Amino acid sequence: MMDEVPTQPDNGKDLHIDLKENDEDEHFNSGSGEDSHDGAENSIGVKDDNGLQVDVASTIPISEPSKCNNSSSKKPPWKPSRTLTQGLLWRRHGSPPPRKIEPKSIEALKRRMSTPSVKGEFFGYDSYSHNTPRSSIYGVITKPPRTALSFYCGDGNNFNYTVVQPLIEMGWRRITDLRSNEFRLKWVQCKSSIDYEIFREGDQLVNHIPNINLLTTKLGLLDTLRDHERTLDRMGRRFWCLRMTDFFPESFKLNVKSERDAFIEQFQPDEMWISKPSGANQGKGIYIVKSLEEYNERMSGHEAHRKPSRPLERIVQRYIDRPLLINGRKFDIRSYMLIACTSPYMVYARDGYCRLCLREYTHTDTRDMIVHLNNQFVQKRDPTYEECKEDTVWSMNQLNDYINEHFPDVKEKDWALNQLQRRIFAIMSHVFNAVKLKLDCRLGFFELLGFDFLIDENFNVYILEININPALNTNCKILDDVIPSVVREALELTLEIWEKSRCGISLNSRSLEHQSDWKILYSGARQRKSSCI
Repeated sequence: MMDEVPTQPDNGKDLHIDLKENDEDEHFNSGSGEDSHDGAENSIGVKDDNGLQVDVASTIPISEPSKCNNSSSKKPPWKPSRTLTQGLLWRRHGSPPPRKIEPKSIEALKRRMSTPSVKGEFFGYDSYSHNTPRSSIYGVITKPPRTALSFYCGDGNNFNYTVVQPLIEMGWRRITDLRSNEFRLKWVQCKSSIDYEIFREGDQLVNHIPNINLLTTKLGLLDTLRDHERTLDRMGRRFWCLRMTDFFPESFKLNVKSERDAFIEQFQPDEMWISKPSGANQGKGIYIVKSLEEYNERMSGHEAHRKPSRPLERIVQRYIDRPLLINGRKFDIRSYMLIACTSPYMVYARDGYCRLCLREYTHTDTRDMIVHLNNQFVQKRDPTYEECKEDTVWSMNQLNDYINEHFPDVKEKDWALNQLQRRIFAIMSHVFNAVKLKLDCRLGFFELLGFDFLIDENFNVYILEININPALNTNCKILDDVIPSVVREALELTLEIWEKSRCGISLNSRSLEHQSDWKILYSGARQRKSSCI
């Protein structure tokens, strides 16, 4: 059972240090023999090998002092702990004893505390671990936290409007130094901007899971789904489990010779395939293949420009050449998954919006990507984009009304808001189940992902890709209605779950105040005790 969170001292309280000589055996002394009561301070006595005792006033209650009064045991050497209550903590841990503490003033001691020093002396942290036994705590010097409500947010992708503004409205303070580790939350575009080696679990949040590329690259997603498919076949597939072929177009990895040969062997004339680079976004490097001659020509170009040390990270996927159309134009659907916590897992989903091409669809013209790719980056290439951009994004209600009007005999009423949403969420749940045992899980990792889906003329739903850094631009009215609320609700829900997880409070939908429009996909299957709370 977790210990109660200790009361934090007032940030304005001055340190109280009292140095004196004492010839008694080294012991852990809580107060002067009197019990501590509400608001009373404990006098914590610590004595080094030279006989110098340090009495530190602290507002933090120290329980079970008798466990530390074992005078018969041999004195182990000292080592600074890795978890502190907003300041300095000493533990017996097997390191050389510290130098004698003789600060000339309170200011000198503060300076020494704020700077990590040599092993066996001081180490500054801002978190407290309930996993640290109370019997190992020998002295505490309290200090105001440096990372409370501070966040770093990178540039680009409309972060100032969608991320920075709501955090400031919540009372957070922005820092601008990318290399600083004095943050409570970090939101960036690229994982390379996060130093996971110095990440403080339970004390910080970062918006990318280290190995989320298992989902967000084309090769990673393909391998993850294939591994899960083999696992389900080996263990005995449940009747309700989806099959990969039900929602994922047939695909081959071009960095594997056997798969390249298999693709060539089964290729049929007049078929359409689409080739995608594994890690690119915004439609970069995508092209459609309609003949083996074109395929071989493209592959020769890739090989000519590829570095010998790097494999060809690209897939080729069967193109869905008969999609469902809106007024003759191709469209896809952007939905969101929020992995709000990884320890324990708390995973949510919500619908987003519908993205349309500006030009009418034709499967004969394979060179014009404005006809085939729906994302805003590609559509902006059209000269009429500024005039017609509001027609490139629809809300899910608009899509639902269109299907109700044009397909009343094919699908029941409100199909887009009911059956379509359930199907999309079922696919997202399947995808998460495929990766849940592989992701790096630490308290403070979270992820907001963009899922793209396509519907064919028979109303089958396919997943196209998963985006690690979904576009947050709000250049259309529908985007301005949807995206800011998605990000704000994701932040509020993530912060609430993080706070409750680090305090040991059970998580369920009824106890969460900020779930809003997010629907639960997965909850708590991989719980483990955090090492930093």
